[in-house]
Amino acid sequence: MTQSMDYAAMLRDAQAALDDLAQFTEQGNQLKDQLAKLEKELEAEEQAVRTAVDSAAGERRNNLEKSFDGEIDTLQARLDREQSSRDKAKNQGMEERIRTETAGIIEETQALESRLKTLYKVQKIPFFCRTELFYTLYFPRTFREILVFLLLFAVFFAAIPLGVWYFLLPERTTLYLILIYLGDILLFGGLYLLIGNLTKAKHLAALREALTIRRQIRLNRKKEKAVIASIRSERDDRVYNLESYDTEIADIKHDLGEITARKKEALANFEKETRKVIEEEISAESREKISRLKEEITEMRGRVNYTEKAVKDKKINIADRYESYVGREFMTKERLEELEKIIESGEASNVSEAREVYYSKNRTKRRG
Repeated sequence: MTQSMDYAAMLRDAQAALDDLAQFTEQGNQLKDQLAKLEKELEAEEQAVRTAVDSAAGERRNNLEKSFDGEIDTLQARLDREQSSRDKAKNQGMEERIRTETAGIIEETQALESRLKTLYKVQKIPFFCRTELFYTLYFPRTFREILVFLLLFAVFFAAIPLGVWYFLLPERTTLYLILIYLGDILLFGGLYLLIGNLTKAKHLAALREALTIRRQIRLNRKKEKAVIASIRSERDDRVYNLESYDTEIADIKHDLGEITARKKEALANFEKETRKVIEEEISAESREKISRLKEEITEMRGRVNYTEKAVKDKKINIADRYESYVGREFMTKERLEELEKIIESGEASNVSEAREVYYSKNRTKRRG
């Protein structure tokens, strides 16, 4: 009987140990929840401080930048106006120089054009003979005129006959092609020779003189364009007396560079010093609360660590003192109570027998 009571006492002690473990476990979970809440509260408070600092510092930094940017924009507008005035003065000087340096060429060209008109009028040269096309067909001299002449020749004596032969005739034969070429030569060739005989034969000397005048006019226009291109491409603009503009532009650029450097320095000092002052001012209001939360968190972590160690020790103690005798599957309060009742009722004298009785009863219940 004493031996049975010893086993029953051991089972009661095991139950008490499980109750104690459950209590410590629950206490540990509560402490962890409290710790999580404190940490969340601390994080929220610190984030609120950071947000307030960023907002205040950002606003002051923006105001600082706006002050400098306003001055920079004013100087930049002055610089743009001065540069525009300089460009305008340069263009005016350039146009004046172009007028001066091309005046002789233009005057000579105008005289040649007047002479050419007089020649056409006095010699009663037909209007057609005054056109570029006439001189291209009968007096080609330049590369462009020769190229146009060859192109027209190809059109009238190759493209047109072949086009008629390929697209207009229902039947294409060599004889038709020969006849078409003969007709083409007679039509266009004859027309070319007829116009040439009526004009060149009658006005050859005048046309040659006109050709010489036209050539000189063309050379003068090329010379005029060359002078204009040379003036516009010159890099040295000192001839236009722009020193006053250059001095003002240099002064503005110097001021612009200085204020830009001051802005950079001011922003660097803001980040290095002013931002810390702002952070100190704002965080002072929350410093006491943050310090208190950190102390509570430190204390709570200590309690959590203590509880976790206690739970671990109790689990080891239960496994060492009770689980090896009772078995892991019986280490619940309900089953331990069942084993205790079996021993106290005299159905078993030890734990092993009580386990067998428990299994036997549960098998009978399942069959029932």
